[in-house]
Amino acid sequence: MRPRSVNMASVGLASIAAGPAFLLGLALTASAQYAAKPIPFDARTLPDFLAMAVGLAPTVGLAFCIVGTIIAFPLAMTGAVLLAWLGERNVGARLPAFWALIGALSAGIPMLAFSGGWMGWFLPFAFTGAVVASICRRRIDWEA
Repeated sequence: MRPRSVNMASVGLASIAAGPAFLLGLALTASAQYAAKPIPFDARTLPDFLAMAVGLAPTVGLAFCIVGTIIAFPLAMTGAVLLAWLGERNVGARLPAFWALIGALSAGIPMLAFSGGWMGWFLPFAFTGAVVASICRRRIDWEA
């Protein structure tokens, strides 16, 4: 059996997606934590909100994308190589759910330990880890 190679395009795409996935994870966590509180809306603040959404949101998104790529690439590459190696030896480790679970746990558990057990940081990191691991798994040829 020849060793499986990790597709670098998938790892690169996963690294680029890490920043926006983290922002989405933060938004989902914030909306889940404060679901019972209504968001106040005032027509007088609408121009300020639109100016912030048009001007600030793309800048923050681009910054998270660049920083997230720099941070995520070595971690995604290491995880993809290790999971592909494990998938060669165990058929169950080839499953997409296994990759997503390992990605979520490997990204979320350190944050859970450093945040003192507060779930507010665990969930965005776990979501990002699952997304990155799932993208890294793409295009690995297990049948060859």
